[in-house]
Amino acid sequence: MIPISRREFLKLAAVTGALASVYGTTEYAFRALKAATQSREERYVHSICTMCVNRCAIKVKVVDGRAVKIYGNPNDPHSLGKICARGQSGIERLYNPHRIKSPMIRTDKGKRGSWEGFEEVSWNEALEYVANILKKRKEEDPKTFACGGGWLPCALCKPFVVGIGKMIGSPNGLGSPPSMCFFPKAFAWTVTIGAGGHPHIRADHQNARYIILLRRNLAGSLGVP
Repeated sequence: MIPISRREFLKLAAVTGALASVYGTTEYAFRALKAATQSREERYVHSICTMCVNRCAIKVKVVDGRAVKIYGNPNDPHSLGKICARGQSGIERLYNPHRIKSPMIRTDKGKRGSWEGFEEVSWNEALEYVANILKKRKEEDPKTFACGGGWLPCALCKPFVVGIGKMIGSPNGLGSPPSMCFFPKAFAWTVTIGAGGHPHIRADHQNARYIILLRRNLAGSLGVP
């Protein structure tokens, strides 16, 4: 038998009443309700959260082929089975009605600055479209091509930015200023205690008597202690 929460029980009770009015008797209503609840397929899928750079391990509850809840994986030595509000909101991003589910190519340049003037294409069409543009830039003038990424010294972005630039033959690599990424934290911790870049220093919360947070939102900030 599938365990249900109090909220689910109340919903089922309301459904039972509705079914009773349709089927005529409560007995037939309960038979229909039992068949509906027993047919639910429930399973857990292990994955990695991609809502920030920390990539915590997660367990996703799937009911009848649809993800309904995200939990932290207790076997993850990094997150220790916890998941923040941002990670839990991954469900909303997955089922967002405005989510782009396939490549889009702009066909009307006069509508730049809006979501109009795009055509939905397949991945093969999109890859061929991009490849033709890169080939044209490489043949005509590679220096007209620039590759943009995150903080250039970052180990996550630099290999892609530099590698694509070399492939095209362009020295132009663009990245966000270090002050917008991990640099302030890394610099402050390094000059203070001699370490603090990648990876993060693990905070000793269990042995701390006081924790002072300066303009930091633990539910939404990136660095997980």
